[in-house]
Amino acid sequence: MTEDSGKEPGEDGPDAGARARSERDPVILSAHGPNPFVLLGIGSLNAVCWLTGFLLGWLADDQLNTAPVFVVLGLVAGVGLGAVASYQQVRRYLRP
Repeated sequence: MTEDSGKEPGEDGPDAGARARSERDPVILSAHGPNPFVLLGIGSLNAVCWLTGFLLGWLADDQLNTAPVFVVLGLVAGVGLGAVASYQQVRRYLRP
């Protein structure tokens, strides 16, 4: 630690912002972006959203004896929620 600034050498610099982001972000970043498990998690998140929307719509259609109205609505909702959730996951890798 230097006496005049009160900071460790190298605390300021071009990597200070990236270092601060990576310290508070639990996702491990490689030099080329997110690691493959993060991408696998985003795909799995989308699959869960789509399947949940489909299954809830199918159950509603089964109980109400309707045509595939709620299946379609459930799929639309699942796709929308999957897109929002994916954007929230990917947003941390976008440049500010």
